[in-house]
Amino acid sequence: MFIKRGWLRPLSLVIGFAMPLSAFSSTSGIPSPNVREGDSSAQYRTNYRPAQGTRRASFDHRLHYQQSLNDRVRLRAILQYSGIAGQQAELAWTRLESQWQYYKRPSGGGAAVRFDLQKYDSNTRADFARLVWIGDRKFGALSTRANLLFGKEFGHNARSGFTVGSRIEVSLRSEGGTKYGVQYLNTINTTADYGDFESQNHQLGPIVERSFGQWSVFASYLHGVSDSAPEGAIRFFLNRKFN
Repeated sequence: MFIKRGWLRPLSLVIGFAMPLSAFSSTSGIPSPNVREGDSSAQYRTNYRPAQGTRRASFDHRLHYQQSLNDRVRLRAILQYSGIAGQQAELAWTRLESQWQYYKRPSGGGAAVRFDLQKYDSNTRADFARLVWIGDRKFGALSTRANLLFGKEFGHNARSGFTVGSRIEVSLRSEGGTKYGVQYLNTINTTADYGDFESQNHQLGPIVERSFGQWSVFASYLHGVSDSAPEGAIRFFLNRKFN
């Protein structure tokens, strides 16, 4: 792998631990804390992971709809379908989210908390409830965004301990409005058994995002920097605002 792993070991301990692999998906994003009054939008996300060793190529399709109740609270419903390349995708899980922006900056953004409840379609995977802290900050032309995730598995095959997660984004926006940046996402098992670096899932990669009126497009490549992470994952998000 082209990225040295040594510097990521202390970084992963500094910025936080992550939710379990069963709760992680490369359709995951790094959301903003901002809640806009009257927000009504839908988003399609897809993720493709090429074949790697004994792993077959696989993909995910995710659909969500979100609606704000006011300028502080927003609800979101999500469906995700997953499958092996060349086969029909099947429903993998459903999730409900409720986000509350408790702090707003005059320039936009601030901080929020979100509650997630996810149910898998298969009894072989544990469901979970999760609390997410979401924050962002601007430093001149540089924008930073962070998510901290705290959860608990329940049901079939639930593991002991709590899941704790983190995601980070650093980006710049061009004069033309295109956003360029880098994202880091990880999974480090559970507080009952963190495992070593290579048994965890660490991914890092570039992103680009651009809005076209009511539409916006996001594309990214995530590179695996630990042995348990996919060698690569290609993400594409398409968002449509309705007001």
